[in-house]
This record gives sequence, C-alpha cells and structure tokens, in this order.
Amino acid sequence: MQQQDRMQRQDQMQQKAQMQLNADQPVRIMHRSSWALLILVSVLVPIYYWLLIDSSGGDAPHHLDIAALRVEANRMPGAKPVAIEYEWAAGRLSPGTLLVAGGGLKRQPVATIAFRLLTPGGDTMIDSGLSRQQAHAMGYTIINEARVAQIQQALSSARRLLFTHEHLDQIGGLLAHPEFGTIARHTILTPEQSPQAPLARNLPWPADKSALPAPLVYTGMKAVAPGIVLIRSPSHTPGSQMIFVQLQNGHEFVFPGDIAAMQRNVTWLRPRSRLLADWLAPEDRGQAIAWLHALAELKQQQPDLTIVYARDFTWLNGPRARALLHEGFTPDAAP
Repeated sequence: MQQQDRMQRQDQMQQKAQMQLNADQPVRIMHRSSWALLILVSVLVPIYYWLLIDSSGGDAPHHLDIAALRVEANRMPGAKPVAIEYEWAAGRLSPGTLLVAGGGLKRQPVATIAFRLLTPGGDTMIDSGLSRQQAHAMGYTIINEARVAQIQQALSSARRLLFTHEHLDQIGGLLAHPEFGTIARHTILTPEQSPQAPLARNLPWPADKSALPAPLVYTGMKAVAPGIVLIRSPSHTPGSQMIFVQLQNGHEFVFPGDIAAMQRNVTWLRPRSRLLADWLAPEDRGQAIAWLHALAELKQQQPDLTIVYARDFTWLNGPRARALLHEGFTPDAAP
C-alpha cells in the first residue's frame, strides 16, 4: 500500500511538472519572438532609413551666377523664345520617397515630358519623350499615343534639339524617330551624351549615326541661341546639363532635368533616395545635392525665376506652371 501511495504521489508530481512546463512554454515562445522582432526591427529600420529617407552628404555647393547667365543669354543676336509648351509622352505612379528621399510611400504621378521653346525663325526642343515600346520597357503604365505623335512632329520641325541628360526617356524620342537621319543634324549633344560615351552607348541608336554633328564641348555655361544657355552640371548622369531660358518678355526659367525632377527636391533640399540613386539608377549623389543647393540659393535670390520640374505632375498642374507654360503643342510652331 505504501508503495502504491508513493507511485501515485510521483505521478501527481510529474503531472504538475508537465502542466507547469506547458504553462511556461507560451511565455518562452513569446519571449523568443519579442527578441526576434526586436532584432528584426533594429536591422530593418536603419536600412529603410538609409535607403529611402536619408538625405545627408553632398559635395561643396555649386553657385549659379544669374548675372553671368543673363550676359550669356544676351550674347547672341536674334529673336529669343516667346513662349514655352510641353507634352507628356508617358506617365506612371511612383512612391514619393524614390524621387524625393523621405517623401513618403504614397505614390505620386510622374511623367516623361518634352518641352518646346517657341521662337520666331525656328523652335528649340528640350528632351524628346520616348516611343510606346520604349515606355513599356521602362515601366511606364500610361502612354498617350496622340501626344507621342505631337512630340514626333515637333521634333521634325525644330531648329535645334537639346537634352538635359542621356537617359532613354529623354533621348528615346529622337532615337525612335522615323526621320532620324534628317532631324539628327539639328541635335546638340555633349560628348557625354553622344553614342560613343559609356552611358549613352547603351541606348538603342539607329545603325547610321553619321548625320549627328560633332559633340559640343564646353565648360561652365554656353549660349546656343539667343536667350538659351546650357549649364554644364554632371551629377545625375555624366552628361547632365541644366538649361537657362530667357524669354522676350523677360521671364526666366531653369530646366534642371532629373537633377531636380520634383519641386520638393529643391524646396526640401532632398535628393533622390539612395535606393534609386545608388542602386536602381546610379548617379553622383554628392554632386546632385550640391546642385540642389545651388538651385535653392538661386530661387531665393530670384523669386520671379521659374524652375521647371519636368516630372512633377502636381507642380505642372499648379498655378505658376499654368500661368507660364502651355500644355500641348500648337499645330503651327511659329507664333
């Protein structure tokens, strides 16, 4: 009997121990899960901040001398542009924090746009859009065939073609043009934008490139027509250049291309995210930040000057852009 009692007590003790073990198990699992979550957060949050929010860095700020730009804009005799038109070839929604570090995950409408400077005696195109096939290849989800056709027609009649940099959604419209051999004679390319350059050579150039003029070599700034000045600014790409435009009525504009694709790049002094600038579409981010400071300084000194944010649909639909730029190319380019 005593032996039987001892066995029952041992069984009861084992059952209690097992019950306690079972009770403690969720606590241990939760404890391990909390540590795992803490480790995961401590690793992912800094990576997220570094890739999508951080805007530190930058080289020594550049300076945009408005007096020198005005002198250069008036160096060549002749008629200056009288108006500015634009057409967008393709668009898509992009998380705000890609083009503006720290801009949030909400998707923003962005576009690839071609501009036309209406000028007596011959118009100037800034960038050329891209074809439907090129747009699909680059991930654009909205392509406006009618607007692409308008850009192609404007390229055919333009006196000169300028490019803010050597990416496909700037130069693609030229490369896909059925009259490439004819309109190529009117292009002004820098050495870094030419087919022989390391980045530009990867573009789908037509086989016969003999009609392209010799690249324009310049330093600092260079007038290419009355009221139109190129500003050498390698950063987003080696061939990046900003374009200063002074109209006949005195209004002044800077086209920074993708150095400042969105208004918040300048107003917030925030460049593209590192995810985009270091990995997806590599650029010299330090130089890009330096040029953003130069643009912000110029805008502060010259509040009447207009910086044209060439991907920012929100800005293009705002009051300043609507007052100074005309959406859509007029059938007759001559004013």
